[in-house]
Amino acid sequence: SHWQKNYIWLYRFIYEASGPRHYLLIFLTLLLNLLVLAVFEVPESQTTDERNSSTNIIWKPSTPLWYSPLLLIVLGVPHLLLGICMVVEYFVRQKKRFITGVSLFDESISNFKEWVTQQECLKRVCPLSWREPTKSGSEGDNYFGIELFGFQSIYRVLFIVSSLLAIGLSGYFYCFCLIYVFLKSDVVQYMLTALHRSAKQLIYIALIGLVVILIFAVIAFAFLHDYMDDNENLFCSTLFECFITVSREGLLDTIGLPIPFTNFAQQEASFITYTLRSIFFDIPFFILVTLIGLNIVTAVLIDRFGELREERDKIKSMKLKSCFICGHESERFDRETKGGFKRHVLEDHNKWKYIYYMIYLDQKHQTNPNDMTAIEKQVYDANKKPG
Repeated sequence: SHWQKNYIWLYRFIYEASGPRHYLLIFLTLLLNLLVLAVFEVPESQTTDERNSSTNIIWKPSTPLWYSPLLLIVLGVPHLLLGICMVVEYFVRQKKRFITGVSLFDESISNFKEWVTQQECLKRVCPLSWREPTKSGSEGDNYFGIELFGFQSIYRVLFIVSSLLAIGLSGYFYCFCLIYVFLKSDVVQYMLTALHRSAKQLIYIALIGLVVILIFAVIAFAFLHDYMDDNENLFCSTLFECFITVSREGLLDTIGLPIPFTNFAQQEASFITYTLRSIFFDIPFFILVTLIGLNIVTAVLIDRFGELREERDKIKSMKLKSCFICGHESERFDRETKGGFKRHVLEDHNKWKYIYYMIYLDQKHQTNPNDMTAIEKQVYDANKKPG
């Protein structure tokens, strides 16, 4: 077409040069971050009062004499253009695999509707017709689908935003682009899968933890506000300040250590105060939040990683011990056929030949469905049937 003739170079750069462009983008990302890390310094013009100011922000850091801001632009503009090409290629290549929904929310809504349909009293009071949500595509399509609002998609958009902001803000935002270096790593995919599957449990644990912390914050506001001093970074003038203080100090260490046992009117600590506070505040907070709560989060993630490892080992074992097409075990072919299991999966039941054949049938059905033979149509229809 006319577009392909005039913009064939752009097409090749976006699609055919994907590999070299990927490594070039990684190289520029590392180079820009090393440059920023090596040259940025606190401006010497700042006075001591300015450094002690809590609102002081370094928008333009000091740099060596050999450094020129033009260098950041010369490297930053290609970095931005490569990032745009990376995002365009990703969304164009994966457009047929995108799932326009958040699995966590969809599952919660589906569970809520299922619960409502089981409540006879609600049906009498509010006789609504609840229907099961229609699923786009088959179960296989959803298995290989990519969430449009998942981490992979959102981060690529944020990559462009960070690269653009870094050009105008002295290169600060290039640090966020470093995640792209590990984005295609199996380890990162493994971690994201574990977090995604544990998201619902972690959210419930976090909400329960916030409720427990709020209870202790109310106790601190009612009984321990005289023991907290703003000069010691223990703020408790309002209940919200107490909640923030208890959350920070309790999660980072334990809330019992930073709060003193003497208030503004006391010179010496009281043993009764020490005992009562330890029994009803310090130790319960340590047990419920620090000891049990944080360990539950760790246990959930460890169990999820163990589950993923078992799935990976099971898939690996199935690849080595059974045929993907017919499902027969490898021992049978090694015992009864010439060439054994290896020849069978490479010649008789090569899975890639079957995949190529299905792609061929799918393309033929889209372009010339009337030219399909009876066998091709039968195979195509059988493959499209659910289950």
